[in-house]
This record gives sequence, structure tokens and C-alpha cells, in this order.
Amino acid sequence: MAYGMATKATDSELADDIISASLAELELREKIGLTRLELFKQVQSEGLDRAGEEFRHKYRALLEVKDEKPAERYDRLRTKVAQIARELYAKLLREIAANESTKEACASDEGLLKEALNTVEGRLMPMLNRVADAELDAYYANNQP
Repeated sequence: MAYGMATKATDSELADDIISASLAELELREKIGLTRLELFKQVQSEGLDRAGEEFRHKYRALLEVKDEKPAERYDRLRTKVAQIARELYAKLLREIAANESTKEACASDEGLLKEALNTVEGRLMPMLNRVADAELDAYYANNQP
């Protein structure tokens, strides 16, 4: 979570996260095999979808607050968005780790589970940035003077 979502992330930052997650998934695939990786990725994708929708609602609510100066707004967005992202990340990790399909995919091996969970952030952060970018664009498109 190296960058904030109050402003748009650079293409380079998003690409780095996706590449990092892809490499981690390749390493995991070598250890657990394609079938078990796909089982894990299904759980991960479902969790990411839920996290993205929850983030969309919370981010939209943050954008609607209008009682501050631009600098205060930026600081509030930066701080609150980082907090929301951390909370969603922790929640997503707990959900994925507790899922029976994840346990099956990782053969209840704690080391494999940790390695599998390390692939989540590289997928979550770019997805949250895409949601934030879309919501920010929609907000400003609908609130032009």
C-alpha cells in the first residue's frame, strides 16, 4: 500500500503491483499446483469483489462531504482512504484465510497460506485505485459548477 488513493496512482505504480502479484502467483503455482491455485484464486476474486464494492460505497460517502477547504479535503481523503484500505485489506485476509477452499488449496500448510495471502495486496491495491479513480471521475463529472 505504497500510494494513496486520494489522487490517481500512476500507471507505473499499478503495473508494479500487478507484476509483483503475478510473480508471487507463479511461485505459489509451482508449490501448490494449478488446480489448488485456481481454487485459491476463486476465493481471492470473490473477496476482492466484495472489498471493491464496500470500498466504492465508503469512498463515495467521503467524496460527498462538502464542508471544508480544498487542502483539508485532500488531507481528509488521503487519511480516510488509507484507513479504509488498511481495514479492507485486513478483513479480506481474514476472510480468505478462514475460507474452507483456501484451507484445501493450501493443504492446511501455514507457510503456503502465508505465501498465498501475500498475493492479495498486489491485486487489492490496483483494484481499489481503479474504483477510486472511477468514483472520483464520476463525482467531478456530476459536480461541475
